[in-house]
Amino acid sequence: DAFPNFRFGLFLCLYIVALNIGLSLPRRRIRELLRFTFGLNISTGEIQNIIDKVAEEFGPEYENMKKELKNMKSIYADETSWYINGKLTWLWVFISEKIAVYHIQNSRGKKVPEKMLKGFIGILVSDFYSAYTQGKISQKCLVHLLRDIFNWKKVKYFKSKELQKFALRLKGIILDAIKSELKSKENRIMYEKKIQKLTSKKWEDGEIKRMCRRLTKHLNSLFTFIEYDVEFSNNRAERALRPCVVARKISYGSRSKKGALHFATLKSVSETCKLTDKDFLDYGKEYLIERITSES
Repeated sequence: DAFPNFRFGLFLCLYIVALNIGLSLPRRRIRELLRFTFGLNISTGEIQNIIDKVAEEFGPEYENMKKELKNMKSIYADETSWYINGKLTWLWVFISEKIAVYHIQNSRGKKVPEKMLKGFIGILVSDFYSAYTQGKISQKCLVHLLRDIFNWKKVKYFKSKELQKFALRLKGIILDAIKSELKSKENRIMYEKKIQKLTSKKWEDGEIKRMCRRLTKHLNSLFTFIEYDVEFSNNRAERALRPCVVARKISYGSRSKKGALHFATLKSVSETCKLTDKDFLDYGKEYLIERITSES
């Protein structure tokens, strides 16, 4: 089984994609590995052609995944920098229990998640970045909140007794909520009232005032995990981006918009296979055979 006019079979084509997308190996390393392991002489240009062809064939599946994503009960979102021919762009990830969708755009604005999640009525889990306002309900990342408290210690924590007092109380509420085993609306409201009580006090420190405004703004999104079946952080999305950060450091991003689209497509398919316990090579071969058969 092979693509028309390609000299290698589907399995090897998918193996090359797995090395490039899954393991972040550059084409030059893939060429050396294939030569050393299988005695194959293949140019980096041919390797790129294979990657492009596989990505193009998975294009319809990628579009279906974006549509199906909106039907999920919860989505975890995050973004990181990416480069297209040296120009700064943004790589977004939207991941649920069964689907992972990567998307590269020039903008880091709210229009990107608004378009990707249009019609989504589930729970959106994210950090406190203002672009994430989609979904019927949201959960803000409490790990990010704890990090901010920790950063106070490194900057001015020991210079302000008021800040120490506030930080300890806020940290205590958050950690207590995370450890709570009682999942109910009443328990969620109880922790929201604790935050309200803390922020309603008259604090003088500027850092505390800024944090109080932030907590008040996102009050209904701090303890959603106590009532609904979601995580208290967007760590799932951050983990999904880490391999992409490694790939960016190795390849410096994509050389073209088409290359960026192909990366997002293949990364989405390969990560979704992991989430659904599917072997990328077996699933990919079955999918491509069906595509080739339907096109012939």
